[in-house]
Amino acid sequence: MNLGGAMDPRELVVGVLQALQKRGAPLTKIMIHKFTYYLDVMGVRAGFHFEPYTYGPFSFDLARTLNTMVFWDELQLQESKNAYEIQDVSKYPPLEDTIGTRIDEHLKTFHEIAGSFGFDDLECAGTTLYCAESLASQGASITARKVEKEFKAWKGEKYPTEKIRKTFERLEPHLPFS
Repeated sequence: MNLGGAMDPRELVVGVLQALQKRGAPLTKIMIHKFTYYLDVMGVRAGFHFEPYTYGPFSFDLARTLNTMVFWDELQLQESKNAYEIQDVSKYPPLEDTIGTRIDEHLKTFHEIAGSFGFDDLECAGTTLYCAESLASQGASITARKVEKEFKAWKGEKYPTEKIRKTFERLEPHLPFS
């Protein structure tokens, strides 16, 4: 379900932020980027391009969208410079029920995969997913060992092997490719 041409990407961002808020998830930059990336891989796309970055997959397009929304007082960047607060998004129509429902369902699953909405768990989940997607795009089989190797090539020893494997075990049944 590509939303790129059908709606303003900010509509999806608003839907994501509202779903996160409803579930009690933090509206941090890492949460927004990793969950929006997960949605993209799962087929709920707004046309954001993601690439490897310091803390896992990151979208400069999404970052610009968030900054634009701050500029227009639709969001406020909290003092910590790490989290957003929804201000006035009334000009954006609500998402279609089917899209909103998919976002809610994917958020529940993403939370189970990550283990928590903490920074390290989000970074690990996003990076694990990116590594699996990278292997799939190369036509390689996706195994825990291969994902771990890709992960370690990117992140070094930042995360223990066991954490990467457990994250992959929770992620694997949900992969749209394999």
